[in-house]
Amino acid sequence: MNRCRRGLRRTAARREREEPLDALAPGGTGAGELDVAAAASDRRALEQAFERLSADQRTLLVLHYLEGRPVTAVAAVLRVPEGTAASRLFAARRSLERELEREGAR
Repeated sequence: MNRCRRGLRRTAARREREEPLDALAPGGTGAGELDVAAAASDRRALEQAFERLSADQRTLLVLHYLEGRPVTAVAAVLRVPEGTAASRLFAARRSLERELEREGAR
């Protein structure tokens, strides 16, 4: 769990150093540039929604979706029963969906 939290902190620090995609897009209004702008907007919305989740929810999502661990491995890392890990993962996904909906309403 601490390893995941360290990874989240590193990701946040790296994100602060990254150039925004808007700054990299060339001038003009071509279709490819609109795709880049839409992707950047989607990414920002996802990042903001993800940051509003609790640390435990973010840990679950990182372990399962970013590191690709199965629910059994997530349960072992968190030292909880597999059913508990699965239900918490489900709740974390639902929370992220709600946050993304809120972000889209803005």
